[in-house]
Amino acid sequence: MDLDVNTNNERFLILNTEFKEGDLYYGTGYLNGKAEFFGPTTALNITVDGATAEGTSLKIPLSDVASVGDYSFINFIEKNDKRTIERQRQLKDYQGLELEFNLDVTPEAEVEIVTDTKTGSSLKGTGKV
Repeated sequence: MDLDVNTNNERFLILNTEFKEGDLYYGTGYLNGKAEFFGPTTALNITVDGATAEGTSLKIPLSDVASVGDYSFINFIEKNDKRTIERQRQLKDYQGLELEFNLDVTPEAEVEIVTDTKTGSSLKGTGKV
């Protein structure tokens, strides 16, 4: 596969999913920027360089308090911390899906941690770089 996508500063829909029991995340995501998909499907590489766009709403459901520790796949690093970035890039001895995201989360994007799906209790936030 060798596919390049350039949104030309237009919103590009990259996520549009509904809640299903057991999902790690769901919601709507829009991208302004560039993405590249390359390599064989058994070892696909996806590189994204861009920013979230208006209308982005990512939801992370927590089924119970014990599950909070199960979300180790989410790591936040300082934007210009090159040591952390290089340490994470050393994990090259695997095959499957490799993702490299240089994604600015803009104030237009909303992240919601849903603490109780039945009552709708959640923690919501936006950010600014």
